[in-house]
Amino acid sequence: MTPLIDAPLPIAPQQVFDAVVAHAAGMTSKSLFDPKSRSSACAYRAPDGNACFVGCLLTDREAAGCDRPYDPLSVRELYREGLLPERLNPHRDLLHKLQEVHDSYDIPDWPSLLREVADDYNLSSTAIDQAFSHA
Repeated sequence: MTPLIDAPLPIAPQQVFDAVVAHAAGMTSKSLFDPKSRSSACAYRAPDGNACFVGCLLTDREAAGCDRPYDPLSVRELYREGLLPERLNPHRDLLHKLQEVHDSYDIPDWPSLLREVADDYNLSSTAIDQAFSHA
């Protein structure tokens, strides 16, 4: 089930952040086009079923047009091309920052970086404390 798909609109930034944090805490690897290759590009939805921080918020149908293995699209490009769902459009800057955490950093660094995102967007970090209690 895609988080927030049935949430009443408008969706609050805190809801987006909390859903991504909950997803991130359950990840054991990044969402990559080729999970066996460390040089693989990140994927909204990977062939192995994994999803990145933005991909976890997309339905299967929405995600289908987003992944391009040799020409990955950023959240901003998804928006410009009309591929970012309307319910997520108001949060594209937040989603861009979350995408950057997933794509550019290793999993052990995620909790502290997610805290920085929470601070930057004046969001509560309670979800991080609960989801990453070991961090």
